[in-house]
Amino acid sequence: MDWFGIPAAMAMIFLSTFGTTFLSSAWERRRKRNDALESIKDLLPGHDCGLCGCDGCRNYARFLLESGGDPGLCGPGGASVEERLRASLSDLRKEKKIAFVQCGGAKGKIKERYRYDGRMDCSAATALFEGPRECVDACLGFGSCEQVCPLGAITMHGGLARVNQRLCSGCGICVVACPKKVIRLVPDGSRWQVACNSRKKSQDKREFCDVSCTACGECVRLSTSWEFSISDNLARVSENEKTRGQNEGTMPAIAERCPTGAIVRLGEPGKASGRPVESGKKT
Repeated sequence: MDWFGIPAAMAMIFLSTFGTTFLSSAWERRRKRNDALESIKDLLPGHDCGLCGCDGCRNYARFLLESGGDPGLCGPGGASVEERLRASLSDLRKEKKIAFVQCGGAKGKIKERYRYDGRMDCSAATALFEGPRECVDACLGFGSCEQVCPLGAITMHGGLARVNQRLCSGCGICVVACPKKVIRLVPDGSRWQVACNSRKKSQDKREFCDVSCTACGECVRLSTSWEFSISDNLARVSENEKTRGQNEGTMPAIAERCPTGAIVRLGEPGKASGRPVESGKKT
């Protein structure tokens, strides 16, 4: 009789422990339910792979919502998830966004594959072998975004679109109009950005663009408070509001050390790259 009672007692202890833990966890989740957090988590693939640097999708969602984390770190989700995250976070954070052309490949800086003499439209050019530029992720400079901008905030300079921050409202119409997905919405208070959109390998980027981000890691090495990170062969600026404010003084020095001048300052000529960026003034 004793040999039967021991396993039964152990089973009862296991079930009691499991039940208590499960109910406690369920009650805790219900008691502390955060609708905003759940809405962000639901946009993620749910693989809990940890490639974003967080322990699971829920923690990444919390990092995005509470710490102003970078929405572009989800590898499995890719660009489509990043775009949805940015749109949702923009609404939740209630922070003004402005458009940024994530490319520095003006004429003379990037190689051309062929001479394009078709209709001056970015979508039309993209349909012909992905466009005339050697970098298939680059701004084509035919002005489709300029044509749709309701405020006239976008102009073409040297085969590259530029945004006048003073006029941009962050409506996102240009983001949808760009077939290359070069334009993205960034926080208005984020004065420094990486002007490169290519996620190809470093050696490939060096061959066709003089101002591409080669993911060398120099900006990360010089970061004192995680100002920069590397993801998908591309450097990224932290979107944490505290980091942006506290480390504004370190950014010029980091940008100056960028070997290709891919780190630029919005709203004024880029000292590190030696070329005007996002000034809204014709050169």
